[in-house]
Amino acid sequence: QLKFLGLNVFPESDSDSYVSVINKNHKLEWWVYQQMAIVSCCTAFSYSHWNAFVNDEMKMVVGCKEHLQDSPPMDEDMRCIIFTSELVGFTDVSESSAEFIEASTFSDYHAESFHLTREQFSPEAHSRTMDTSPLFTETMNKLLMSIKPLTFA
Repeated sequence: QLKFLGLNVFPESDSDSYVSVINKNHKLEWWVYQQMAIVSCCTAFSYSHWNAFVNDEMKMVVGCKEHLQDSPPMDEDMRCIIFTSELVGFTDVSESSAEFIEASTFSDYHAESFHLTREQFSPEAHSRTMDTSPLFTETMNKLLMSIKPLTFA
């Protein structure tokens, strides 16, 4: 009856006109959401426009910064973090860079975002991550998986 009234909640045929979809590997996307959920208690993430320019479906680029306050984070000092199927690390490229240079991908890399934030963020951020409830982490993971912010830009 909603279609009869002119309200199409599920526009299947023309959905690509409303939302741009970035084609990435589903297992990598699932892993990135897990990594984001683990450190979400001390980290602010943002969508990186470089994610659309990386021509490899096995790489995802995300804006990231330490954030321990209750206020909204300032976007100007977000660093780009790149996820592959095996590594995660900060890049030399920022959101305001003129171009994405593949040659300078990793400045510091680790197997998981937990270890990366342990080295790159403050001791307070690390202790907050250690004290976080597993229920919070699982809830954040479910939320990220249901919204899929890296797929739909």
